[in-house]
Amino acid sequence: MAQRRMFSQRIISSAKFLKLPSESQALYFHLCMRADDDGIVEAYTVLRLVGVPEDNFKVLVSRNFVRPLNEDLVSYILDWNEHNLIRADRKINSIYKELLVQVLPEVDLIEPKPRADRGNINSGIKGRPQKRDDNGTEKGRHRLGKVRLGKVRLEREDTPSEKARKFFDNPEQVISLLLERGLNEQVTRQEVTKFASYWTEPNKSGTKVRWELQPTFDVMRRLATWLNKSSQFNQSKPRGAAVSE
Repeated sequence: MAQRRMFSQRIISSAKFLKLPSESQALYFHLCMRADDDGIVEAYTVLRLVGVPEDNFKVLVSRNFVRPLNEDLVSYILDWNEHNLIRADRKINSIYKELLVQVLPEVDLIEPKPRADRGNINSGIKGRPQKRDDNGTEKGRHRLGKVRLGKVRLEREDTPSEKARKFFDNPEQVISLLLERGLNEQVTRQEVTKFASYWTEPNKSGTKVRWELQPTFDVMRRLATWLNKSSQFNQSKPRGAAVSE
């Protein structure tokens, strides 16, 4: 989840939406803000964070705004594609993509493609092939050292704020680096997605997100701390794959 979310005026200004209870309307905005690029959100987590009764979620389901995908309330925003047209070269597949396709096979999903500003992923500088490792990731381009997140350099001259913005715009770079260390892909993507969702929560006025309100914010140190505190992440971590701040 890290791109800025938009809302279709046709949806949120419709009589169908405005007739919803105010708490259900507010919950809908929170769900959309925390949805990933495929429009999938862990609704149970949002309910706990926002502190509204589950009946408000059931109203959204009954009015066809949201569709639960499993008993844990992993859910799909039914009007997602109208709210947000994600660029294919910025899109990150949901960790729940297979679940969505299984429950709603008719959903039209955007398939990711390489970013245009990074050139041909099969070519190196001036047309020379770039060496790739066994996972198909370009060698030497991005490294974590000994899985030290604090050593990731998005750009040498970047300020902490610029590094944070680049991470939240495209966390896939760091995810790929973690996966190179043999970490469990599903758990890694889930924890990084939760981290991004937490720190990009907007304030009440919608002018800033949570990380922008911090006096200091080193995104790689914060992510390392988050992962080290995650019991699920640590259980899936192979021996020797330490994550350091």
